[in-house]
Amino acid sequence: MEAAFKRVYDGRLWGTDGGGSGPGSSLEASQPVSGLISHLVLTLNITSMLDVPCGAMVWMPHVLNVIEKMRDIDGLDGRPAASVAGPPFRYVGADIVPDVITANKQRFPTLSFVHADFTKSTFPTAVGRFDLVHTRAVFYHLSSKSILAALRNIKATNSTWMLASTHNTKHNSDRKFFKMGGTQLLDEGGYRKVNLQLPPYNLPPPLFTMVDSGGGNAAADHPPQLMGLWKLSDIIMPNPSA
Repeated sequence: MEAAFKRVYDGRLWGTDGGGSGPGSSLEASQPVSGLISHLVLTLNITSMLDVPCGAMVWMPHVLNVIEKMRDIDGLDGRPAASVAGPPFRYVGADIVPDVITANKQRFPTLSFVHADFTKSTFPTAVGRFDLVHTRAVFYHLSSKSILAALRNIKATNSTWMLASTHNTKHNSDRKFFKMGGTQLLDEGGYRKVNLQLPPYNLPPPLFTMVDSGGGNAAADHPPQLMGLWKLSDIIMPNPSA
């Protein structure tokens, strides 16, 4: 799968928007989720976030900048400034494409990045535990088998929260959607909608969902992409052999 997503970036199969990460990764398209992440960090007292996949880092640096500025406001939300009252905010970006990680390390030397595949059993050890795992606009590119593996591994990090993309579709299928005239298969950059609350994933209802208008696919934007927040301790994943 690593080689397949490397081809996505090298060949600009998702276009040039978002640094090759796709049109949903532009600054404009990510505005709703940017505000949501900043809000969650403050209201849930989040001090660490894993961003997987981090992609080309077009919009996330702006979010991190806002988070740092807001955490330094003494008395905001009735709390002392986080820089005085608690640990600094810890961000780690993970991605399956080595060249993406290399480029991010060069552009953002003060941030941490890890080359990792969240469908592999080594993932939890490679990244560790976080208050929040943010995984946007990736599950719908993957097969059901890969999504289940990723969910198991995210839960195995023993992190607290997961903010993830989902849809209100009526059923799940592994039939790809041909995106931008391409013919990529699932696990190779193809696309179809995924509802994490339906089989074979069967996640409980999220605490809330928000319409992520920027992440929608122009050819199939109804129902729109959503961002849902789950407490990972509420998620029970089936045994892989079941």
